[in-house]
Amino acid sequence: MPISRLRLRLTGLFALSFALALVLLVLSLLLYLRQRASDTLSAELLSSAGEFSRAIVRERTESGEVALQRAVTEAVNEWPRSATSFVARDALGRTLGSTGEIALLEHVPVIPPFREGSRIVTVPIDDEGDLRIVAVALAIDGQALTILAAASTAELQEREEALNGWMLVAIPLALIVSLIAGYVLSRLALGPIHDLGIAAAGISATNLSTRLPVREPADEVDRVASQFNGVLNRLQAAQTQNQHFLRQVAHQIRTPLTLVLGESELALEHERSPGELTEALERVQRAAMQIRRRVGDLFLLAQAEAGEKPALRERVELDQVILDTVDLYRARADALGKALELGTIDEAGVRGDPHLLHEAAAEMIENACRHGTAEAPVRIALLRSGSEIWLQVENTGCPIEAAASIAPADASPGNPRGLGLFILAWIAMVHDGAIKVTRAGDRNQVTLVLPAAPSRIDMPTTVTG
Repeated sequence: MPISRLRLRLTGLFALSFALALVLLVLSLLLYLRQRASDTLSAELLSSAGEFSRAIVRERTESGEVALQRAVTEAVNEWPRSATSFVARDALGRTLGSTGEIALLEHVPVIPPFREGSRIVTVPIDDEGDLRIVAVALAIDGQALTILAAASTAELQEREEALNGWMLVAIPLALIVSLIAGYVLSRLALGPIHDLGIAAAGISATNLSTRLPVREPADEVDRVASQFNGVLNRLQAAQTQNQHFLRQVAHQIRTPLTLVLGESELALEHERSPGELTEALERVQRAAMQIRRRVGDLFLLAQAEAGEKPALRERVELDQVILDTVDLYRARADALGKALELGTIDEAGVRGDPHLLHEAAAEMIENACRHGTAEAPVRIALLRSGSEIWLQVENTGCPIEAAASIAPADASPGNPRGLGLFILAWIAMVHDGAIKVTRAGDRNQVTLVLPAAPSRIDMPTTVTG
């Protein structure tokens, strides 16, 4: 199994953080122990100096108020040997007595006399340690006396060096342990991500319904899983949309394509007169034109289902669009046995896409010609009503739907309204308008309602011709 770079990075960060914390802890501990040992030594010297002072007072009292010099000498002679050295001096700085190591006593300085309290002095003597001195001032029967208790700090320095040596060994060992622990902990921490990767790898392009598990309460990994599930939802919706689009393509093109193939096969099977060949070619041409139109509708369908919304920056003269479309469709209407009739055509400008508005007008006229009866002509009108523009197409025939408004959400290509009304609903939506279907008597009326555009001065104008 290859080593994870992410796991190594997490391990390194964990070890680095642990090392920094450990170094800060060790330094703090060393400073604390050093200060604590120094304070303890000073306290011990102060206590020893007090005991030595009481011994001098006791000797002077027990001997019947002997001279201070003699009391000091008696106390020095009776004082047990220890690591602490003592020096007793009078008010003039003269040494009245001393006890302890001679090598240390030689370094005891003369401390200026003071009246009361204590003083702490440190004197460097060699590389192995310093001399710590605590001076205590007292008065015996009016005579000033200074007691100096001195001890070497060599033992403290030895302990500190031993502790430093132990730390130099312990810190690398702790770092090694932290690296191992960090790698194990990072593996545990990344375990849910590893499981997430395995679950994601099991999702194939043919099975987008599987979702990654999301725990409650959710953590960072679960939020990533939720986001991934959102991506899967969008992919599944896109896949469903593509499959639906392909079915629409097959359904819309199959019939005219079958007609093209059938007419061409019949024309090639037997010898035919020029007139018969011309009729066959005309039928093939009509079928090919139908295929071309349906392919165009399918492209619009793809745009609609993808949720695309083109930028609408131009003012389109819709009355000119209607007149052009009617002229273009007169031959188509004649071929279907229908007649086109123009009603009121008001001057009307809308903010929109010229190509899509042409398609909307063509779709409305095409549907009216294909599904209407020949009892009455298909009537086209363009009316301005306040801030709205109404494009109305009427025809006789079977009811489409009474008093209904169509929206893309319910005008899907699979419902009885068909692909044309779906495309119309999408074009209306992107133009902030609506499609309305009403029935009056035996006539169906499909109305495209669009908001009127600002004046020609306020925006560029597109005129079709």
